Amino acid sequence: MIKKFIILTSIINATFCMEHEIIEPIIPIDEPLHIAILVSGNGSNMEAILSCFERFEKRGLIKPCVVISNKKDAYALKRAQKEVETKFKNPVPTEYLPIKAAVTEEEKENARREYAHKLIACLSKYDVTPENGLICAAGFMLILHKDFINHFPNKIINIHPSLLPAFPGADAIKKAFLSGVKITGVTVHFIDEGMDTGLIIKQKSVDIDNYDTEKTLEEKIHKVEHELFPKVIEQYATDKIAIAHDKVRNRLVVYIID
Repeated sequence: MIKKFIILTSIINATFCMEHEIIEPIIPIDEPLHIAILVSGNGSNMEAILSCFERFEKRGLIKPCVVISNKKDAYALKRAQKEVETKFKNPVPTEYLPIKAAVTEEEKENARREYAHKLIACLSKYDVTPENGLICAAGFMLILHKDFINHFPNKIINIHPSLLPAFPGADAIKKAFLSGVKITGVTVHFIDEGMDTGLIIKQKSVDIDNYDTEKTLEEKIHKVEHELFPKVIEQYATDKIAIAHDKVRNRLVVYIID
């Protein structure tokens, strides 16, 4: 750990070092990064990840261990099992993990806590651990409990179809389209206890042109998502991501070594 930390900090330029203090380099171990993908719906981002890392030049960077869904009928599960035509060749094990129904706030909190521990146990079953793994939320429509987040610190990332902090939560593409903004985009960020409030890792903008409809904007967003998410995972797997304290803004930021 110390040796790799020295290598990481030594290649950061002097200006950055004066203004930032590296808090935690995100360091994978010397084996493929064990990936778990959390899904609730169609699974197009999941497919983009799996197909990307089957390319010859990227083989061995990650090991897709399991795809988990809180929805029994999620199309992503069929994709992962290759029950339908996909762009990737190798099926991935799947698990349906529902959350207990709840009405009151106390019941919802208890259900989310219970789900967190079920999720941890499920990931352990497929050898995805805090030491070797990365959890990728790809259209996963549950807010994860703090017990899960604390178990996998800086090991859970999400992709969101807007330039956060603008348009968090559901229907982000529609919100951006109806708002009249001229630029939106895609964000990959670490997950914390809030709604799309975690540290931003990488963003890419998408222009909203005069001729765009909500459908054409959605297509443009998805195209960028399918490029950006695998890119961030590759950077994570190849030790190019670190969390630093930005002394100028007095806050934590994510630094990527390109």
